[in-house]
Amino acid sequence: MLNDLVVKAREGWGLPVLDKQDLPVQRNPLQAAIGGGDIVNPFGFDIEVKNCSQLSINAWWQQCLCSADRSGGDPVLMYKVARKGWRARMLATIDDSEVVAEISNDEFLYIASQRIVDYYESREPGLW
Repeated sequence: MLNDLVVKAREGWGLPVLDKQDLPVQRNPLQAAIGGGDIVNPFGFDIEVKNCSQLSINAWWQQCLCSADRSGGDPVLMYKVARKGWRARMLATIDDSEVVAEISNDEFLYIASQRIVDYYESREPGLW
């Protein structure tokens, strides 16, 4: 999902297509053993992904917050609701206050696409 956004951004800048192993967003294979987010990425997100028939959103959110606290990333909980699709929970700042926001998958992808563009635009082109 996030790698699709990376590919689209790179295409927009006329950059070569990356091989799958070179894409910046990868599943964290050590997550269960040593902790950390489920998805490794350079964009400042600490992402936990849950696809369970029984929702435990508050417990998952606490896990996400703890992981983000250790990594310094912004906590994002992606979870699937039966017959409703994917949802996201993340922190947002409204009127100088930090609040928990429940958003759609499309809304998260919009936020992520902006973060990806900012990430690449802040780096030297040779490092892309």
